[in-house]
Amino acid sequence: MSPVATAPPPKATSKSESAYLKEQAANAKAAFKLTLGEFTKGLGTGVSPAKWTEEHPWMMVASAAVVGFTTACVAVPSKEQAALKRLKKLEDALREPPPERHYESNGKKPEKKGLMGLLLAEVIRASSGIVGQMLKASVQSPTAGTGMAGAADGNGTEAGQAPLM
Repeated sequence: MSPVATAPPPKATSKSESAYLKEQAANAKAAFKLTLGEFTKGLGTGVSPAKWTEEHPWMMVASAAVVGFTTACVAVPSKEQAALKRLKKLEDALREPPPERHYESNGKKPEKKGLMGLLLAEVIRASSGIVGQMLKASVQSPTAGTGMAGAADGNGTEAGQAPLM
């Protein structure tokens, strides 16, 4: 550090107040520049890792190890993170593509059905399948497999009885 510059003592001559204030401002500005220059020079030499390594070699080795470990923990994903990433890729590959959106001829989205409309449509669809199966079974053989007495199979025997030769 260099010796601190001080302002010269005031002269015996009497100056006006404004001249005195201007002189004091110039002295403060010069002192600030000198202090700032010394600070930046000290900052440049004080942050030198080479100098720190010369003075404290084991502390620098420990610091380097901590920085390296921290960087590895942040940069390298864990096994669990890597497995989750692979699983996400597999799920994306197996997932069906989103359904295409159908629009009306005027370019507007079709009106959505409410909950009751959806339920009613599902009931109609399910019951139409059941009714269709019942109609198909009744057309093929009206009394076959019902076990009704007196109903003839077509072999001349009643339903549920073995034919007589």
